[in-house]
Amino acid sequence: MSVKIANATVPTQIALKTTPKTGYKFVAYNATVTNENATDRQVHANMFALHDSNKYVYNTDYLIQTNQSFNAFPYVYKMTQPGDKVNGILVFEVPQNAKLTSLTYDDHSVAYNNYRGNVTIKL
Repeated sequence: MSVKIANATVPTQIALKTTPKTGYKFVAYNATVTNENATDRQVHANMFALHDSNKYVYNTDYLIQTNQSFNAFPYVYKMTQPGDKVNGILVFEVPQNAKLTSLTYDDHSVAYNNYRGNVTIKL
């Protein structure tokens, strides 16, 4: 699996959470996951995690990622085959002063705790 990201503009209408909670902000990334050569590999927005310099980890939000008013990265498992690409916007809610350091993608198999792929992208 390969992963590419780019900064994205936070969508103006994001489900029921139209504004971040006090002291927080939304950050967004346009992510593309490409299945290079794996058969039956699943892709999901929860496979991404955002990390900051204090070692805090932020996950995507269900209410945001399931909103269909913008090109959200899928929150339902997408089965992929070699050559398939999955693309969309990931939105995270982080503290205003967070120094974001990396975004990770990990498509491990939960059933067997068998880690198959972990990609870290420095920000």
